[in-house]
Amino acid sequence: MRRLAGIAHKYGIPISWAMPADSARAFASDLTEWHESYGDEPLLMLDITPIGGEGTDLSDLLQSAEQIGTMREKLPDYILSEWNKVQREMAWASPVIAGAAQKNHVLLYALHRTGFKGLWGYRWEEKRTGGAEDWGCPFGFFYPSEDRHNLGGYPASRIVGVPYASMHPKG
Repeated sequence: MRRLAGIAHKYGIPISWAMPADSARAFASDLTEWHESYGDEPLLMLDITPIGGEGTDLSDLLQSAEQIGTMREKLPDYILSEWNKVQREMAWASPVIAGAAQKNHVLLYALHRTGFKGLWGYRWEEKRTGGAEDWGCPFGFFYPSEDRHNLGGYPASRIVGVPYASMHPKG
């Protein structure tokens, strides 16, 4: 981490550090220093599988209505709880970008409700690995549809879809 920071900061490049909330304490000192000196930011990584289930297909609304209702109810509280862990260690941090391997339209809804502006980690090119559910999404930044997390379109969410390959979503 320090080696990457040294290289990027040498050229004035700020970094968004993707981390789960439970890592905030371990990274707080370095991230605070780098935030003050170079503009680095924490990027909250979320694991929604305990709430959303592994690989839940939310495209069939009739079969997944109960799951969707549970997620709409629980995800905002879960996200706020995770963000509070980060904020306890880094009071200066603000909820701008979250990341997640598993994404769905309910996560977009929950991120908007909790004050986030973007969802990082879209992998448009991957079919067989972690990006399988993102496959087909636009190549760059986009506003995902409220109905399908991996497609742009109407009605568009207010959350920006951020590609996995981007280094600093705010810059």
